[in-house]
Amino acid sequence: MVNHAGLPADRSDEALAAWRHALESLARHENVRLKISGIGKAGVRWSVERNGPVVSDTIACFGVKRCLFASNFPVDSLVVTLDALSDGFKAIVAHRTREERLAMFHDNACELYGI
Repeated sequence: MVNHAGLPADRSDEALAAWRHALESLARHENVRLKISGIGKAGVRWSVERNGPVVSDTIACFGVKRCLFASNFPVDSLVVTLDALSDGFKAIVAHRTREERLAMFHDNACELYGI
């Protein structure tokens, strides 16, 4: 399990390119899953505009079936409320099918953790 989307803390173009390359390498291993969580930056308010591309890139690398949404509360509360985080994640994937959204918000975790 890759936690916190692989920690894309540096959002410069160069750093994000290296982060994407690392994710693509990890995604070649079918047994690796990725939690989309903890992607806020200290002192910077969490927003869909800032974090949407990170979420989209993680899903592009790993696919819907190997991504899980999660929170990093209470740490995330430094930059976002739980409601705003949840609403933001939902907004980022609103264009996805109902089945894809259910997979990332529920079904994948149930399968992985045997719930």
